[in-house]
Order: sequence, then structure tokens, then C-alpha cells
Amino acid sequence: MAETEQRFTLHAQSRNIARIIGYPAGLGLLAAAVFFPFGDTQERWVGGVLCALVGLGTLVWTWSMDRRRRIEVTEQQVTVVNSFSRYGVAWHELSDIEFEEIKAQGGWTAYHRLAFVTPSRRIVAEAPAGSEPELMKVRERILHARELSLNEPQSDVSMTVEGAAAVADRLGSKFPRLKEGLLVTGAVFSIAFTIVVGLAGIILVLDLILGDWLVYHVAFWDELIGFLLENF
Repeated sequence: MAETEQRFTLHAQSRNIARIIGYPAGLGLLAAAVFFPFGDTQERWVGGVLCALVGLGTLVWTWSMDRRRRIEVTEQQVTVVNSFSRYGVAWHELSDIEFEEIKAQGGWTAYHRLAFVTPSRRIVAEAPAGSEPELMKVRERILHARELSLNEPQSDVSMTVEGAAAVADRLGSKFPRLKEGLLVTGAVFSIAFTIVVGLAGIILVLDLILGDWLVYHVAFWDELIGFLLENF
């Protein structure tokens, strides 16, 4: 469908790079998990699982960049599609479009995202992202489409929320104090899980590559690998 001033879709700038690199890399890792000769039975099991997990993670990330993260603009509304949530905002409910700073660990600004402000919530779009001057052009394009659309008959459709955000809203309406606690707890557990699994994966990969040398130089290496293999 041809784009117009009032109807267009904005994707992540890295979408094509994700397509070119992500899909082949993910499929290659899955193929390696099945066919690559990692060595004896134990090494093959560990190496195969690691390759499969990394391959699946790469494919999920690429699919999210390619097919999910975007902003859709029509004559009636703007739709923000993030990795796990979808928000449809009617033009008459959109108050403003702001810039959301994404900070790096050093405290400096890594990049910006667009934040769509409504009377009931502030929606940060995962894509597109970039520098403030780049997103300023995107913001002006969206607001121009809104200005043109407001001159036409508008429906009375209210904002729609789908996906993970909708589940959080339902929990928040039934258990007001639970919503924030669940979000914080989920974030903490996600970070902890990522750190633990990541460290375990790094240790097992090192064992595959430098196992004999580490056994000789690190006194507890055998016990550590045995514990990881029993619990992961």
C-alpha cells in the first residue's frame, strides 16, 4: 500500500541490518546445535544447548526488530507497536509527542525515543530510535499527519491497549498495590536470571575451549562444572 501524508509506517533504522545479520546468524546457530561435532556426549549436550539458546534468542530479537517494533499512522489514529505490547491512540487523545532520553551506563545519553502523551498514560515507542534531530523530523511528520486528520470526521474510538501492557493494566485495576510490585519484582528477577544464566553459559563455554588447562590451574574447576551440569 502506497504511503501518504496521513498514512505511513515507521520502522527501526536497524531493521535491514537485523534482517541481513540476525536471521542467518540465528539459523546458523540452530544448525550448529544439531550438526556440529562438539566432542564427547557431555560436551555435545552442553555446546548444543548453548548454541540453541543463543540461536533462538537471536531469532526472537531479529523478529522483534523486523516485524514488531514500529509506529503506524492512519487517518484515525497512531499505533505504537512494541516488542510485547500494542497501543492504539486516537488523534483526539494525543496531547503531545515528547523525547525520552535513554542513558548509557556512564550517564551520557545513548539515544532518544518518542513518547506519546495522552491524558491517561505516556507511551514510549521502542522504534524508531536515534538522535534528537533525527527524531524531531519524525515527530513533525506525525504531528503534521495529525493536523491533517483532525480536519476530517473522526471516530469516537478510545485508546486500545493489547499485549503485556493490557495484562498489567488488568492486574493494576484489581490489585492497585500489586501492579508496581509485580513490575519491580519481574525486572529484578529478569536481571538476576540473565546474570546467572549468562555467567553459567560463559563458564561452560570456557570449559569447552580451555577445560584441561582450567582443571590443571583452578583447583575447584571440576566441582564447579559438575554443579552447573547438575543444576542447569
